[in-house]
Amino acid sequence: SALSQSPIYDALGQVATRAQARGEYRSVEALAAQMRELAIKSRLQGVYITRSSLMLAEAYRQLGKLALAEQLVKDTLVIAREQVGAESEDVTLLLIEQAAIAVALGRFAEAQQVLQIALATKPGSSGALQICILNSQIRLWLMWGKFKEAASALQTVTVLLSAPDKQKSMENALAVYLRGSLAQMKGKYDEAIALQSQAVEIAASVVGKQNPNYADMLFNSASAYRMASKFSKAEAALNEGLAILQNAYGGDYPGIAAASASLAEVYCDEGKYAQAEVLAKKALTMTERLLGDRSADLPSSKIILARIYRFQGKYKEAENLCKESIAMVERMGGPRYFAMACGLNNLGEIYQDEGRSREAEAQFKQALSIVKETFGDEHPDF
Repeated sequence: SALSQSPIYDALGQVATRAQARGEYRSVEALAAQMRELAIKSRLQGVYITRSSLMLAEAYRQLGKLALAEQLVKDTLVIAREQVGAESEDVTLLLIEQAAIAVALGRFAEAQQVLQIALATKPGSSGALQICILNSQIRLWLMWGKFKEAASALQTVTVLLSAPDKQKSMENALAVYLRGSLAQMKGKYDEAIALQSQAVEIAASVVGKQNPNYADMLFNSASAYRMASKFSKAEAALNEGLAILQNAYGGDYPGIAAASASLAEVYCDEGKYAQAEVLAKKALTMTERLLGDRSADLPSSKIILARIYRFQGKYKEAENLCKESIAMVERMGGPRYFAMACGLNNLGEIYQDEGRSREAEAQFKQALSIVKETFGDEHPDF
């Protein structure tokens, strides 16, 4: 009967939860799939199906199986609303996961709509659930270039996490990382490094130094180091994080592709063009194979390889990749999306190197207009 099967479900759930905390998503995928199958076959209450499906969807997303994750969340939302309740916490968590999948697919406007529904579902929510929704919104806004909205929400999250018992948590590590990302995007690189280093320390104290979640914080710190031209520190952080992911997942994982692309960019900054090209091509191929041609990670991978080609004088290859990236970025965030400025600036530099001054100037002016619109005159790159 359903009652006799629930202890088995609970036991599987405990193992899956521990694996989830360690970032072992292949194990989570297998365990959550067993839990979901058991819940369906044994006709357990809707909450059992909902929670196992949520865990399975997150594992799918983390492993780059975005189509499976998206369909599973859509199907489970129907069950959750009917059997658990439209205003239940389970529905809110499913909406947060649905938004995360949309972000991974570069559908930022859709993600924003879903998160607004989540906030409306739990308008008076506080504590962990509200922090989760706000952190999701902040991450989206930072990717989308909506920095004023991100800054305002970060103030709210900082207050919610100010209690001593919340300081040592992954939620706080994520919030500190997001503050560091905002500082970095504003060109405040010393502040960004300090905040990202703090996020790394918090993550180490919460999950340890072999956890993929700790690796993510290392990658964030590497980005801040690179922007401050501290390339050796960036390289060290990326290599440490990559070793963690390779130990956890082997060689085939979306996070490995993204970090490899970042490492290739550091090699390019250091003038190691041949080494950078090999790694960037490998990262781009892995991203396309694992995530498809609509991944939010794909434009940056193309831009990195385009920069490497440019520095090697391979202007046609660089131009083609740059234009592909710009088209993808516009589809994701629109023509005034901040990341568009980066793509336009890279294309302008290619034209400039080729002596196509008028075409370069047009790209630079358009990029400059977006940067000024986003930051005003305060950004150091302006």
